[in-house]
Amino acid sequence: MKLRGPGGPKERAATPATPSASTPVGEAGAAGEAGELTDPADPARSKQGSRSQEMARRTLQRLGQKMSTRPAPEIPVSERSGKTARVSVGATQAGSYAAIDLGSSSAKLLVVRKAWDGSSKVVLDLKIGAALGKGVVPGADIPAENQQRALDALQTFINEADRVGGIDAKDIPVITTAVVRNSANGAHFLEQVKALGLTRARTLTGDEEAAMGFAGALAMMKGAPGRYATLDLGGGSFQLAVGTEQGMSQGGSTQVGSNIIVDELLAPRAVGAGASAGVGTGAHLDDVDAALLTRA
Repeated sequence: MKLRGPGGPKERAATPATPSASTPVGEAGAAGEAGELTDPADPARSKQGSRSQEMARRTLQRLGQKMSTRPAPEIPVSERSGKTARVSVGATQAGSYAAIDLGSSSAKLLVVRKAWDGSSKVVLDLKIGAALGKGVVPGADIPAENQQRALDALQTFINEADRVGGIDAKDIPVITTAVVRNSANGAHFLEQVKALGLTRARTLTGDEEAAMGFAGALAMMKGAPGRYATLDLGGGSFQLAVGTEQGMSQGGSTQVGSNIIVDELLAPRAVGAGASAGVGTGAHLDDVDAALLTRA
């Protein structure tokens, strides 16, 4: 096959030229931009090719574009315009991921496997009643036995994340909440957590906990428009948040949770003089409500 140029490049369209064994790639590319492809051994094929070129030229002229045989430069995905520019390269990485939520009552591990198409599958959802906040009131220390239960649970999570997903402890984000946030020795306990290899462990503020709870609940709505409110009833604190499908607009946390209500309010009033009104009766619960208001 050979190349010829019947006119200037602005007068016709050119199709990509396939370099022959004797034609350097650079020369073939330059020639292809200024000419059209013919095949002297097959006139019918040359005629059909010319018609195709003419149809392409007319179409492109109507679109106000020019045709070029030079290949487009390779542009990194993160720098391309259009839809791909809105896709985070990191978010499309396939593999296994894990996260740990160490609450005042229980510890939870979630392991998911993400495919290249962005879909994900839960491969492990594990919960252990570590009771880190059992008997702990704001300002007091977390007892040693509570700490050890939680650390043992975390070590189990580390082993399981490695077993099912090959995930290293240093790659697992860990959040702790009210009991660590409000205890006198919470910072010291967090250092023990990091000593297990969970170096991404941190303690949420009350507002962060409200926002994270709202985001988690909102994910279940799959983008449905509306105004939403969430109430997160935790062992060491309660969180209330309101907002729309776009995110939380207002929210906050009160450092009174179910552990305090049971251990400090319900139980003491169920014995002794308080029991005379009857456990679980309206009078009993009214007494608890009054005490709760002084704590909130």
